[in-house]
Amino acid sequence: MQGRSEWMVAWVTNAPQEAQIVAGKLQFEGIQTLLHRQAGASAMGIHIGQLGEVRVLVHPSDYEVALAILNPGNPSSLPQDGSNIIFEDK
Repeated sequence: MQGRSEWMVAWVTNAPQEAQIVAGKLQFEGIQTLLHRQAGASAMGIHIGQLGEVRVLVHPSDYEVALAILNPGNPSSLPQDGSNIIFEDK
């Protein structure tokens, strides 16, 4: 695997679950991701500030595509809140 210095930050959040969802969205689109969190932050229970940040990293070659996928103006992007989600009964 390539070193972390060869990755770029595509998304930053303080919610680990949100980072997992964003990474999953990018992976579904064929973009390799890496989640990075400051070492020891979760062990200390820190979820605010820089120690609480979870970063979704992508390769530089995928950076622009990742931003386009995650862009709030993009119809296929993740919703900002759950009020826009339509659940279909099957």
